[in-house]
Amino acid sequence: MINKKGLMALFAVGAFGISACGGLLDVENPNNIVEESLGNVSAATSIVNGAYATVARGHGNMIPVYSTLTDELFWIGSRDAWLQLDQGIMNDAANEFTDGNFPSVNEGRWMADLAVSSVEGFLADDPGNADLTVQLARANLYAGISYMTIGTMFQDFVFGDKKESGSPVGPANMATVLQQAVSKLDVAVANATGNLLTEALLVRARAKWELAAWDSQANPTGTVALISDAGADADAAAAIAAANGDQRVQFTYSSGGISN
Repeated sequence: MINKKGLMALFAVGAFGISACGGLLDVENPNNIVEESLGNVSAATSIVNGAYATVARGHGNMIPVYSTLTDELFWIGSRDAWLQLDQGIMNDAANEFTDGNFPSVNEGRWMADLAVSSVEGFLADDPGNADLTVQLARANLYAGISYMTIGTMFQDFVFGDKKESGSPVGPANMATVLQQAVSKLDVAVANATGNLLTEALLVRARAKWELAAWDSQANPTGTVALISDAGADADAAAAIAAANGDQRVQFTYSSGGISN
C-alpha cells in the first residue's frame, strides 16, 4: 500500500528545497565581456591581439586550399572536394573547403577593421600616445594581411558587417581589395618602428607585387613573364637593409596559440 501522506510530505519537502535553491542556475560569469567594453582604451591591445588571432586563423584555413590549387601541395585521399581543387576546378561554389573557409576569412577581416577603427578612436582622444601608435601599426599590418589574402585567393568577395550582408565586390574589381591592403600597410609602415617596421615593409612589398600581378593578368602586354614593380622593389630593399639577417613574416600555429 502506498503511503499517500508520506508521499505528499516528501513532495512538499522537495518542492520547498527547489524553491529555496531558486537561484541555483542564476550564475554570472565575471569574465564575460560585452561589446560595450571594447570602447575602453585599456582593451586596445586585446582587440588587436584578437584581430591577429582571427586573421591568422582565416589565413591558415585558406593555405591548404590555395596551395593545392597551385600544386604546392599534393592531394591524396578520398574527399571529392580536395580532388576538385587538385584538378584545378575552382568554379564549384559548393566546394566544402572553399565555402567552409569563407566565414573565418571574413571574421578575421572584420576583426582587423574593428581593431583599426577602435585604435584610431583611442588615438583621437590621446594623440601621440606611443603604445597606441604601436597598436595602430599592428592593427593595420594584420588588416593589410587580411585584405591581401582576400585579394590574392578569392575571385570575388562579400564584405559583411556582423549579420548584415554586403554586395559582391565583383571579379573585375578585386584589384580594389589589394589597393586597400596597400593603403592599410601604408599606415602600418608610417607608424611602426624596429622589427615591426621591417615586417610591415615586407608585407607591403608582397601586396604591391600581388597588385602588379593582378594588373598584368588583367591587362597583359607582350610575353614578359617577370613581374616587376618599383614600389615592391623599394619596400623589399628597405626591409632587407633594416633586417638583421634573414627575415620572414610568418604565422606560427601551436596548441597554445598563435605567434608571429
